[in-house]
This record gives sequence, structure tokens and C-alpha cells, in this order.
Amino acid sequence: MSGHTTPGTLVTMAEWTERMHRVLANELHYPMPVLGLRPGSGTVSVKFNCSDNGRPDKVSVLKSSGDSLLDRAALSAVRRMASLHPLPTGFTPSQKFVALIVFANNASDPQLDWMAKEQTKRNRWYHDPVTASKSGPATLQVAAIR
Repeated sequence: MSGHTTPGTLVTMAEWTERMHRVLANELHYPMPVLGLRPGSGTVSVKFNCSDNGRPDKVSVLKSSGDSLLDRAALSAVRRMASLHPLPTGFTPSQKFVALIVFANNASDPQLDWMAKEQTKRNRWYHDPVTASKSGPATLQVAAIR
């Protein structure tokens, strides 16, 4: 699936999120220690739009993790995403997207449980391509586990 959605093709938020999750996960890397300081764990909310060519645009931190290394790693991962196309049905490039990126110390980190609950809360309309664009910013979630 590449390019814009063709008429008659419905791309649900669930399909788009699954594809974008894989793309973003491939771009996300736990930051390396700097000056002997090892980054901790935390969640970064990154907001962005989709440019006309499909690349993330207007990428910025919506909510910081409190760790600049984690924040920069999250921003870099979103900026490196090659294309967001095809967008979910009903979405336009002006649609706001939010990536909740969790940096966890291990697979049992409590932040991963929080992420699962947040996904359910934010994307109640997840499988409905008709109402998806009317429900606020589309949320994408991904985790980097050290």
C-alpha cells in the first residue's frame, strides 16, 4: 500500500496504525549513553502532520519525558518515517497525529501497561474508517525496550 488512498479503498485507523507502528518501530532506537549518563525510561508525546508528499511535517514534542535524550530520540524517529500514505480514510494532511513513544527499561516496565490502557482510551473508534477523522488527533503508540 503506497500513495494516496484510491476512491473506494477504506483504510481503517487500525490498518494504518499497524503499518505505522512497524515503520516507527524500525526507526526508533534507545539512545546511547552520553558523557556516561544513561537515559532512563519515560514517555514522549510527539505531534505531527502529514506533508503533501507523505512525510511527517511540523514534528514537535507535545509532552516531554523529562529526559532530553529520550525526547530527541523520539523526534528523530518520527522525522525519519518515509511516508504516512495512504492515510486512514477521511484523514487529510492537516490532520494532527500524536505518537506516544515509551522508552522502557524492560518488558515488565509499568509504562508498557499504561501504554496499552491509553491506546484503548484514545482510539475507541479504531476500526471505524468513517468516524476516525472526527475523533481528534490520531494516536500512534510504540515502545523501545532497553
